[in-house]
Amino acid sequence: MKRFALTFIIIFILLLSLSSCGSKKTNIVSTCYAGYDLARQIAGEKKTSSMLLNPGEELHDYSPSVGDIERIISSEIFIYIGGESDSEWVEKDILPEIDKNKTIIINMMDVVKNGGYTYDEENPDSAEAE
Repeated sequence: MKRFALTFIIIFILLLSLSSCGSKKTNIVSTCYAGYDLARQIAGEKKTSSMLLNPGEELHDYSPSVGDIERIISSEIFIYIGGESDSEWVEKDILPEIDKNKTIIINMMDVVKNGGYTYDEENPDSAEAE
């Protein structure tokens, strides 16, 4: 639970820091509902949030279309889960194409790992501070 709270706080601060006085909306793209909903709840109407997966679509079986790749590359914030779920196609196909000076990339698993907690898949209740 602490990991999710920490992830939320870090993403919240990043999204708030991008708020501007102008009327232009920031374009946020997320691979799945978790990142999309988090961005939508934090940013509200000041930012345009979208997700790549359709409801009920399995992330492990997902392959981005050319349009999806264009949306990601042109976004100002890109949120993906990381880990085994989507990092393979994101890290191979997407990240090399993104201009990191124009797009903020948020790997949610890295945010959790950098929060000082480790997670053992064999024993889910074993989250320990490093």
